[in-house]
Amino acid sequence: MNKFFYPKLAVNNIKKNSKTYIPYMLTCIGTIMMFYNICFLVVAKDIEIVQDSGSLRQVMLLGAIVIGIFSLIFLFYTNSFLIKKRKKEFGLFNILGMEKKHISKIMFFEALITSVITLTVGILSGILLSKLIILFLFKILSFNATFGFEISPTAIFASLCLFGSINVINFIFNITQVHLSKPVELLKGGNVGEKEPKTKWLLTIIGILCLGTGYYIAVFTESPLAALNLFFVAVILVIVGTYCLFTAGSIAILKRLRKNKKYYYKANHFISVSGMIYRMKQNAAGLSNICILSTMVIVMISSTISLYMGMEDILKTQYPKDIIVSAYEISDEEAKTLNEIINQQTSAAYIEQKDVIYYRSMELLATQEGAYFKPAKDSFNTMDSISTIEIITLEEFNRMENKTIELKDDECLLYSQRGSITENELNLNGYNITIKEKLTSLRSLDRDAAVSITNSYVIVVNSLDTANQVSAAMNRTESVDIRSYYYGFNIDKDSEVHVNLINNINS
Repeated sequence: MNKFFYPKLAVNNIKKNSKTYIPYMLTCIGTIMMFYNICFLVVAKDIEIVQDSGSLRQVMLLGAIVIGIFSLIFLFYTNSFLIKKRKKEFGLFNILGMEKKHISKIMFFEALITSVITLTVGILSGILLSKLIILFLFKILSFNATFGFEISPTAIFASLCLFGSINVINFIFNITQVHLSKPVELLKGGNVGEKEPKTKWLLTIIGILCLGTGYYIAVFTESPLAALNLFFVAVILVIVGTYCLFTAGSIAILKRLRKNKKYYYKANHFISVSGMIYRMKQNAAGLSNICILSTMVIVMISSTISLYMGMEDILKTQYPKDIIVSAYEISDEEAKTLNEIINQQTSAAYIEQKDVIYYRSMELLATQEGAYFKPAKDSFNTMDSISTIEIITLEEFNRMENKTIELKDDECLLYSQRGSITENELNLNGYNITIKEKLTSLRSLDRDAAVSITNSYVIVVNSLDTANQVSAAMNRTESVDIRSYYYGFNIDKDSEVHVNLINNINS
């Protein structure tokens, strides 16, 4: 027998079944191209110019994992549809005298040809589009594009490994379907209907519990830090719950409807309910995948557009002043030096400082239980109770707010940026201090609750000695003059002047 007999037969089969093979191959090419480009963004050298490029790479890596899982599920189900359509053809080969091992050889060459074509075209298309993708990313991030063209061997290798493995899995599934079926079953394979599925109440209950828990976490989690921790848990629960409810819950509901004689024995209901019971076994997985992926696409597009359109508002919220100089845990001498540097540089550039805000503060991280705060050393397992406390002296507060409030040693003013305290006394790890007044606003400190991801409070005390007593109670051991530093102001100049002034202050 001619050694090219099976490859030729495989090519002829692909040509004859082009109406099913071409959509399948185009699907493979599209997913390969998409996966390559995400992997390319994970390792691209041009990403190094982006500030905090490590975080961007991590996000892209998560995206590559998600696309990899999607590709496996999607291509497996697409292949299942393809092999079901071709069972009659393989059954005819078997009846005409071709053994199943020969059919397996034909299927091997078909899989090899389609794999070579899809991988080659998919990776080449991904390479051609990779520069456009990175230019689009820089456009979103408002970065200047770099010259040059890069091909990533890592992305090519990852694409070959993933989609080569998927093709191997599909090939094994296909030959298993042929070898386990009799010739008559193969001839009727494309026309065989689904058997009535059993009602899986356990899977239905698991689906309801998973979906309910996932949505409960999404709706009722208020702390941003807790939300970050529980985000992937909620996503996994919703995915599992959706899959279980489509595969088992839908069948359980349909069978319950069938038992309802008044509902079921009507012309419209009888046909639709009985038909759907037999079809859901085959289609449930595909429908659940479409539902999950559609939801993810909607969330991704809406979030991306919202972030992109609201970028200026986000910047203004996080950085309310044109120029902000901040430092953590510096001494009074260092703060004085910073003040002198800022004033010297603005004077040298003939720049007038406007809306100046300057203050020193002491920052603490604590676990909150009502009005009781304790050190947060071992508290990160309860992220929803983490709070930040910023302590400033009364002298700083009166100077900035232009007030003449007086406080005793055991009194304070409280401003709740995020979170609430209903009590009239604070217990700071055993140090009790009375709340004289709860402030409703603190304009001079540029506070905006949207910026904070934890419960956040500002406490005004009468002196630095009191602040140090609070710090000691919260187990901080720094010397008395160690505090944070903030200096912010606006200037009426263009962006080039802003950049030059910032560079001068930095240097």
